[in-house]
Amino acid sequence: MTTLAALTDGSTTWFGSDSQSQMNGIRNRAPCRKWVQLGELWIGTSGFYRAILEFESSGLKYENLSSAITNESEARGFSLQVCRDLRDALANQEWNMEPDGPGPKSIGCSFCLAAAGWVWSVDSGLSPVLVQSEELCTNGSGWEIALGAGSTALSFNLPPREAVRVALEQAIYWDTGSGGSIFLYELTKAGVLEEVLPPSSTVAKGGLK
Repeated sequence: MTTLAALTDGSTTWFGSDSQSQMNGIRNRAPCRKWVQLGELWIGTSGFYRAILEFESSGLKYENLSSAITNESEARGFSLQVCRDLRDALANQEWNMEPDGPGPKSIGCSFCLAAAGWVWSVDSGLSPVLVQSEELCTNGSGWEIALGAGSTALSFNLPPREAVRVALEQAIYWDTGSGGSIFLYELTKAGVLEEVLPPSSTVAKGGLK
C-alpha cells in the first residue's frame, strides 16, 4: 500500500509519502507520487492509485484558504465539504462507494489533506478528522510504524521536517507495503517545496539520525 505522514506547526506544513507502487502484486520500479495538488490543498492517498488520477482530473480547486479558514470550526467545515466533493468525484466515475468494498474502483483508501497551517486525516468512509498542530498524522499500511517513529523524533526535539522524514524512513524499512524513495514537501502560504530523498543508510539499523 503506502505510508503517508503530515505535520503542521500552525503556519508551515510538512507532508510526504513513500514512492512504492504495485501492479498485480509486483512492485513497479518507477517512483509513484501519492500526493496531488488541488489549488492550495494537497491530498495524499493510500490505496488505489487510480483515486489520485480521478482527483487530478476532477477539476476541483481550493483557493484563498488563508482567508477561508481562520479557526478550527471553519477548518472542520471545510474538510467536510472537501470530502463531499471527493465522494462526488469518485461516484461520478462509478466507484464502489462502500468502504473497503471489492474491486479496483473501490473507496478502500485512506487519505491525508494538507494545507498551509492545517492537516486532516480522512478514513475510507471519507470522514475527516482535524489533526491538531504539532501532532503527527499518518495513514496507510505503515501508519503505526510511522506514527511511533515520528512521535519519538518529536520527543527528541527534532524539527518537524525531520520528524516526518524519520517517520517515512522507518515505515519504508519495516512495512512490507511501503518502499522506494521519500517524497517530502514543505508547504507555506507562499508555495510548496518538493524534495525527493533516497532512504537513509541509517534506516537499516532501525535508528534515528
